[in-house]
Amino acid sequence: MATHTETANYSGRKFTISRKDGQQNKEGDPYFFEWIKDIPQLPPTSKRIFETRPKKDKTDYFELFQKIDGYFVGAAKREVNYGDKSQTNLWVFMVDGEEDYTLDFGTFEGRYAMDFEKRLLDPNFDASKRISLQPYAIFNKDSNRWNIGVSVYSGPNKLEAKVDSAHLVGLPQAEEEKLRNGTSNWYFDKPAAWLWEQLNTRVLEKLIGDPVSFKQVEKVAMPAPDDYPTDAPPVDYTQGAQPDDGMPF
Repeated sequence: MATHTETANYSGRKFTISRKDGQQNKEGDPYFFEWIKDIPQLPPTSKRIFETRPKKDKTDYFELFQKIDGYFVGAAKREVNYGDKSQTNLWVFMVDGEEDYTLDFGTFEGRYAMDFEKRLLDPNFDASKRISLQPYAIFNKDSNRWNIGVSVYSGPNKLEAKVDSAHLVGLPQAEEEKLRNGTSNWYFDKPAAWLWEQLNTRVLEKLIGDPVSFKQVEKVAMPAPDDYPTDAPPVDYTQGAQPDDGMPF
């Protein structure tokens, strides 16, 4: 398989996770979004999915993908600057033949990022096999909660992220801060830090050697938020990155 070091120049295709028709529907299905210059002219029978997002002074165009597959070759924390705001995101690097992909999984302590890391810690992950990724957001009417994460296959094996999975023993729980008005703040910094450290030790070191540069947060300038598909799904903070793994795919 092709391999890259963390210092490689990932200049290929770039993807984010966002909701389909997210400007109007915050509960739409999540897809991988890739910015494109224009929507191509295609026959009516084409199954490709595109989205137009008008802004105040311009219009952005994206192609949407349910799944992305290739070979996992690395991950990194990036302090992303969106205009006057910044946050630390998880970036995942993949290759497929001569193409390389950068996948922005959003905030480092978010459910897409943490769920992906949980699954890569599954002993069934094999870096020599292709992985297939599909973001999901499923509303459970019985519990009134969203199950949000990224379904991952390594070859034919579905990688798990169940709370009681043996490979997640020692994972700290999110911390709750009860407020005087009866609501709570939830903090996921400790489980996020644990997952990142375990990913470095169990996966990245075996893949590329000592990943010193992976542990250092690099600052990256990005367009302001209205130029970037970062619409967020409804969040159930009590669940954190702990979705039910009984996904139908």
